[in-house]
Amino acid sequence: AGVLTQAQTENVETLKTKMQKIPGIAKINVGFLVPTTFQNIKVAALKICAPQYGIFNKEKTFKVNATRAYKDFSLNSMQIMQEIGGEIHTQYGIPVDVHNPQTVLNIEVDKEETFLGYKTLQGMGGLPLGTAGKAVVLLSGGIDSPVAAYTMMRRGLTVIGVHFQNTTGSSSAVQNKIEMLTDRLAQFQGGMKTFIVPFGELQRKVIMAIPPELRMLVYRRLMFKIAEIIAAQEGAEAIITGDSLAQVASQTLENLGVLYGSRILQKVGEHALPIFPPLIGSNKI
Repeated sequence: AGVLTQAQTENVETLKTKMQKIPGIAKINVGFLVPTTFQNIKVAALKICAPQYGIFNKEKTFKVNATRAYKDFSLNSMQIMQEIGGEIHTQYGIPVDVHNPQTVLNIEVDKEETFLGYKTLQGMGGLPLGTAGKAVVLLSGGIDSPVAAYTMMRRGLTVIGVHFQNTTGSSSAVQNKIEMLTDRLAQFQGGMKTFIVPFGELQRKVIMAIPPELRMLVYRRLMFKIAEIIAAQEGAEAIITGDSLAQVASQTLENLGVLYGSRILQKVGEHALPIFPPLIGSNKI
């Protein structure tokens, strides 16, 4: 224990990176498991703290934290901390600071195995993926909608993308951007389905029939209608948007009230789906 080959080290780094992208994991403790004997614990602790690893060294103070789920172990928690901490200090001369250490070795003693952890990483937190249901997100190609999708993934929603594509000269570039955003978001839920909806013909019909000052609201109502149809096909129960209050003209309080509060939608089932704008009170930064 405490000695990794180069290949094993790379595997650990890859695993840490992947685990930090899984919703519901708050913290990741990195370390080693050894069979529970005092000798095994001591040997592993000394190897972990060896200077060549650079985790513990004379330039960083340290302490040992110990917990003992297995109460029949020969030493109590305080004795484990004193014995192991003393061995590390004697062997390597690393300074001890029990109040504000720069590095900590955590030892968790169980009946069969003991865990020695030397690094704690922050995870995404939130809830495990899918535990809160499924929703569609309106992906525009800007920063807001993918951030909104990520935010709701962290709350346990499985997210499906819906992008409304203009038939303009830049449409292929925008589609490439949507595919890149989908690939990025897919890292956090193990894959992500995204629908590309051709919207040019509907836009032309709106332009022919609707005054300019009302077109954006009509566009968005149509988008909500289509998103609800896709949601019904996919078993989704909500729509996510990247709206932020007063950020653009369509996101004024009055216009959001028209879009959210008095939608005339093709009803899927018995009622229109709820709309979640998780960034409503956030700014671009």
